[in-house]
Amino acid sequence: MTKDEIRRETILKRDSLSLEEVQKMSDTISRAFIASPLFRDAQTIFLYSPIKNEVRTDKIFRAAREAGKRVGYPLINHRAREIEYIEVVDTEELTSGYYGILEPPKCDGRAIRPNGGDIVIVPGVAFDARGHRVGYGGGFYDRFLSEIGSEVTTVGLAFALQIIPIISEEPHDIRLGYIVTEDRMIHCR
Repeated sequence: MTKDEIRRETILKRDSLSLEEVQKMSDTISRAFIASPLFRDAQTIFLYSPIKNEVRTDKIFRAAREAGKRVGYPLINHRAREIEYIEVVDTEELTSGYYGILEPPKCDGRAIRPNGGDIVIVPGVAFDARGHRVGYGGGFYDRFLSEIGSEVTTVGLAFALQIIPIISEEPHDIRLGYIVTEDRMIHCR
């Protein structure tokens, strides 16, 4: 299947989940991630604001802040096709941005970049166990991940129905290190 076909098919499956199912599975995924050494050892967690039926990240945000970790959310520059992360101390700071995605305000002095030991949580539509992903087609995360280097740990959060057998690799694709679903944690490398 092409990435467009995978994207369409997987979004249909994910969108068929009820809000109750999304919240229940998101809670399970969040608990598994928070209990992992990945979370424990990270200094900074780079999250995303979920849209539609994506895995919810609010419990991870709260756990990270309670543990004294820094948390960043992406601010998307669509013209430059870039992602900049802004440190957020309260999700009330987030406001509706492009496509209605909650984003932090552009704040001088609050931009942060991942370093070794940090975790970048990467959204996606579909994933395979090798760490390949299908996003929404803009390439923002692949470009960002190619800039930050391999010492930063990357994690995809996904419902089990988003894991497919194989995704064709393209030269610009950046593989993830881990994927956490409601029933397992996949170490991709």
